[in-house]
Amino acid sequence: MVWYADTMHEAEDKLLAFKSGKIFAFHSLINACRLLTNNLEELVVFENLAPWLFEFKYLPAAENTTINVSSVLKDLENNSLTDNSIEELVNFVNIVGDFMYQDCANSYLKRYTGDKLIRKVWEYFYEIIFWPRFNDAERFAKWKHPALVINREKLLVKVTEMITAFEANMNLMEE
Repeated sequence: MVWYADTMHEAEDKLLAFKSGKIFAFHSLINACRLLTNNLEELVVFENLAPWLFEFKYLPAAENTTINVSSVLKDLENNSLTDNSIEELVNFVNIVGDFMYQDCANSYLKRYTGDKLIRKVWEYFYEIIFWPRFNDAERFAKWKHPALVINREKLLVKVTEMITAFEANMNLMEE
């Protein structure tokens, strides 16, 4: 997937999508430029797409954000959420939220991003992990922060539903 800031619309983060609304997704960055170019007429074009594609040909492709939802689900199943898996879950919630806001047809995803259990994890992450680590990484590393207290079985159900709903919006391109 390509997650970008739309400079035409208050720098909203969006996912590159087809005009049909489906998310443009691919397995590997190796052929990403070719796949993008071959499908250009079917994509929702954003302001900097053409210059970005031009530069993309000459720059080494690199992943910026990766989210292993399978690992998050496994940690939830095993009742072993770590700071890293909580962060991956929150990053996923943020991507789902960005996709939800880029098109009103996706507003049904609010049932997941606004779910009280998912919001509790999101708030915990920012209050207990993100901001303390951001403000003082050295102190955070030594700090025994409070554990997330949540019904993990119910959270697992909600997260699984959210992943399924989001993935249904993806059009995975063949290499």
